[in-house]
Amino acid sequence: LERKLNQLRGFLQSGHRCFLLVTRGRGSPRDVLQMTVRILGELRDIAKPLGLPLSEEQIYGRRFRLEFWPCTPEQASDF
Repeated sequence: LERKLNQLRGFLQSGHRCFLLVTRGRGSPRDVLQMTVRILGELRDIAKPLGLPLSEEQIYGRRFRLEFWPCTPEQASDF
């Protein structure tokens, strides 16, 4: 997860829009929710997440997509 977050951070700092496909695998929906909150927390200073809040179908499904748009720290503080 750290490697993916570092790659996302690099792309976002370069001004690219990014998306992350989150798959549940063998984990529980609670694990997916905790991981999603961690991802959002790590990127909240440089990116605006799209498509939030997540629906229950997305959290309990096998996979879902998180989209991020780059933003300035001033814009990020508004979220």
